[in-house]
Amino acid sequence: MALHRPTVALAVFWIVGGILGAIVAFLLYLEYIGQLTGADAIISCQWGVLVTCGPNLLSPAATSSDSATR
Repeated sequence: MALHRPTVALAVFWIVGGILGAIVAFLLYLEYIGQLTGADAIISCQWGVLVTCGPNLLSPAATSSDSATR
């Protein structure tokens, strides 16, 4: 069975997706630090009922180091 190499477009998509993911993770970290210090919101993540990050950042599950096992 021959292995197929991914296309250049797929490789670019993975790289761009990884860069965007890293940026979003950094912004959420800044938002978390801002929530802890009582500062104003840095990013707006209130896009509806399902997508909110302000209340979720300070929940016990979000601050627990083993939240994936709960």
